Amino acid sequence: KPIPWKDGPNPLAIPDALDCSVSVSPLCSVKLTGNSYNFVHAVAQALPRVGLIGDKYLFRLSSKARGIPAGGQYKVEVLLMNMYNVVVGSETLHFTTGTHEFETVTGTIRARAQYTWVVFRFTLQKTGGTAWFDNAQLIVIP
Repeated sequence: KPIPWKDGPNPLAIPDALDCSVSVSPLCSVKLTGNSYNFVHAVAQALPRVGLIGDKYLFRLSSKARGIPAGGQYKVEVLLMNMYNVVVGSETLHFTTGTHEFETVTGTIRARAQYTWVVFRFTLQKTGGTAWFDNAQLIVIP
């Protein structure tokens, strides 16, 4: 499981986004808040994992929302990348807008070539509202 969250290739520092008052597993969620300028907030974690063409994974991520408006982005992306940072597999899932308790989205991803990284990236680009992200899972499908 890609927990705890770590900084990805973006300017948001995870320690500034942790919210330990809301969680699914283990103790803290990452909290992102929309803004009137509609900036993109994204957090990523790269997991080193060497794999081959045809490898398949099931992935999950949970998110809780408060007042997320329509439009913009509220999603999780999973990427398989090779040693040259070329994407060789990707899948994007979107969360429900509005207000809800933790909901979990589930998807599958398959490698189109050899890879060395699995990247979880979740994004919030909204003019308001707050989203918490937690409990990412990556499961090999034999």
